Amino acid sequence: MRVSAKSLGLAVCAVALTAAGFVLLGSSVDRAAPSQAANTPALPVPVVPVVRRTVPVYLDFVGTTEAIRSVSLQARLSRRAGRA
Repeated sequence: MRVSAKSLGLAVCAVALTAAGFVLLGSSVDRAAPSQAANTPALPVPVVPVVRRTVPVYLDFVGTTEAIRSVSLQARLSRRAGRA
């Protein structure tokens, strides 16, 4: 496998930039932060005992329904002549 001078130069540059980034990040860490963290009191955490029990499963679905068949009803009324 042949490596060109350009790709070798890019690889060396990438490694150098990565190393420089680690050096800069390592130097910017605040040294006083661990002592402040040690002086702060711990926060209370709620604790609940574990209980084994059966839990009902509810399945809720959103949808619409439609009848398979429909019937149309119409009233047939007629007035008889003798009735009021």
